[in-house]
Amino acid sequence: MISSNRRNPYFTIGSMIIITEIVSWVLLQPTTNFSNIAILSFFLVLNTLLVLFYMWQVRSERTTLHHAANNYINRLKSVSNLEAKQQIVDNMLAFDLLAKADLSGTELSSIQLSKANLSHSDLTASKQVGIRLSQANFRKSNLSYANLNYATMDGSNFSKANLYGAVIDKSDLRGCDFTEADLRGASLQDSDLSGANMSGACLRYSNLQYANLYGADFKDADLSHCVMPDGSMWSSDTNMSKFIEETNEVNWIDIRMTNSVYSMFKKHLLRDTLK
Repeated sequence: MISSNRRNPYFTIGSMIIITEIVSWVLLQPTTNFSNIAILSFFLVLNTLLVLFYMWQVRSERTTLHHAANNYINRLKSVSNLEAKQQIVDNMLAFDLLAKADLSGTELSSIQLSKANLSHSDLTASKQVGIRLSQANFRKSNLSYANLNYATMDGSNFSKANLYGAVIDKSDLRGCDFTEADLRGASLQDSDLSGANMSGACLRYSNLQYANLYGADFKDADLSHCVMPDGSMWSSDTNMSKFIEETNEVNWIDIRMTNSVYSMFKKHLLRDTLK
């Protein structure tokens, strides 16, 4: 059986060592005699045995948790019912089993994972359409080619995460941390990135068309060949702070509608021309 109240092995072992030091200091005062030394030796041996036993216990618990995580993941990948998936995910959240988990190719659409710890996890090519991930931790996770359309991920941590080729269109990314994240070739069209930290992120060949960048920090970010919100291509002469300020008042909805009508007009014009 696994317990959700997981202990910190370093804290416990450290406490044992501190107690040993205190007892040693007391017993080795100037009044120390042979009996005190014998007591100290016995206490040190006992303390060592207790530390070794506790380390074995922690290792056994970690092995149990590893097996439990694998079982949950296998069930998660085989179940199609949304309620059943949510129950499995809730159990994994309770025992903090999502960190470092292999969830590649898993269908997680519409699942509730707010404040989940998914750091160092593998979510390659996973489908998470409409997923709710507010304030989740994706630090150093692999989300390459993942589908995160219509997702709610405000306040989440994607620092140093791999989002290569990910599709994150029409998503809520307000206040997210993308520090040093790999977003090469990622699509963030029509997503809300207001207040996001994009410092040091690699956005080469990414698509930010119609995205809301108000208040976002792009310090030291690589935007080479990136499509900007207005549809233009980023250039080395672009001042991001000034660009964001100037485009803040732009109504992208009107622009999208205009572009849509224009596309329909061109389509009909071409059809009439070919008649």
